[in-house]
Amino acid sequence: MSAQFILIVEADRAAARVIEAILKAEHYGTVLARCGEEALSLMERRAPFLVLSEVVLPRMDGLTLLKKAKTRWPEVPFIILTAIREMSVIVRAMRAGAANCLAKPF
Repeated sequence: MSAQFILIVEADRAAARVIEAILKAEHYGTVLARCGEEALSLMERRAPFLVLSEVVLPRMDGLTLLKKAKTRWPEVPFIILTAIREMSVIVRAMRAGAANCLAKPF
């Protein structure tokens, strides 16, 4: 892992590769996690500069991940990515501490 990196939490491999390619083109270091549990495990080893997380994830959804991460690493910005167009999801994410929510597809 590079000194500063962006943690991408995305179960869809194709979407994760697109996000990673965009960030690497801008010279950001990235680390990929496929679920919320894996993301928390990676964060225990080294806190990222930023977390980009999908809402729909296996075993632990992105909003639960956000809440758990914010209790341990409140200083790490968290951006929620979602294809869900329901305002309630965005409101819940922002109330839980998300810095922003981005609609998919980009």
